[in-house]
Amino acid sequence: MWRTAPSDTIQAIPLAELVLKVEGLLRDAGKLGMTESARIAIAAKDDAYGLGLADAVYSQMQAQSVGAASDSKLLLRRDYADPADNDNVDWDTPATEIVNFHPHIIFGLGTNEFVTELLTRVEEKWDTADRPKYLLPEGGKVDELEGIVADRPDLSARILGTVPGAQLAPGYAGFAQRFGAFFNEPPGTFSEFAYDAAYLLAYAIAVSGQAHPNGTQMADAMKHMTCKDTTVVPAGPNGFSGYFQDAAKNQCIDFDGVSGPLNFNNETGEASSDIAIWCPERSGNTVTLAAQTEYYSAAAGAIQGDVTFCP
Repeated sequence: MWRTAPSDTIQAIPLAELVLKVEGLLRDAGKLGMTESARIAIAAKDDAYGLGLADAVYSQMQAQSVGAASDSKLLLRRDYADPADNDNVDWDTPATEIVNFHPHIIFGLGTNEFVTELLTRVEEKWDTADRPKYLLPEGGKVDELEGIVADRPDLSARILGTVPGAQLAPGYAGFAQRFGAFFNEPPGTFSEFAYDAAYLLAYAIAVSGQAHPNGTQMADAMKHMTCKDTTVVPAGPNGFSGYFQDAAKNQCIDFDGVSGPLNFNNETGEASSDIAIWCPERSGNTVTLAAQTEYYSAAAGAIQGDVTFCP
């Protein structure tokens, strides 16, 4: 298997690091003692995405020495049913359990149902002045969240999220411009990774040397997309014919995607990626889930910059 979008094990790294960042902000605000660790609740959807991400986040919290990962009194995990498989999900029970635990930080590891069903219930049931902070993956970066934050203004300063692709690659701006001109809207989440996948398939065909390569031949050709000291081939239409011929002739290229360099591990088919940090940004009554200048750098293996919540 080969994929351009990073696995959730990579997204889990900045999600866990955000815990440390938020703990620092809570200490600065006097909400945590200088040696105190935050209470953390993990709410995960009972599907491959939610459970896998929850396990990966916990492992990363252990690796990054987050206090709650080594003290069961500071950690609550509640998995909730996938509404796609259950027409009568009990949202009140996990919401009540989370509220009774009074976490400083809540991970919402699901998709739009966490935002519309669980987050809203937690907010309605919350019974103290110090409300929780929320950490969300790209599954929570949904249109419904904008409307909820618009109705609850204080939420904008309590939500941080991650999404694969920091959109900092040299070719991204040109891709976004072409995408907008064609579709009359900006690229959505993961659009740049799909774009890169299409070009990788084209260049793999060239490297295979076959007019109609089979799956085995394509898989073998994909091992020649990350060759150093050879032609750097950018994703995109400019110069495509020449690059295609170079790939066919040299049997190896150094592919540079609009999502980033995509340096594949040929044993796993995985490529790392920068991860953007986002928050709900308010402008009057309008809310935008905006990327911050801070981001997780795959090359550095850490978040770059001082993360803050939106005002």
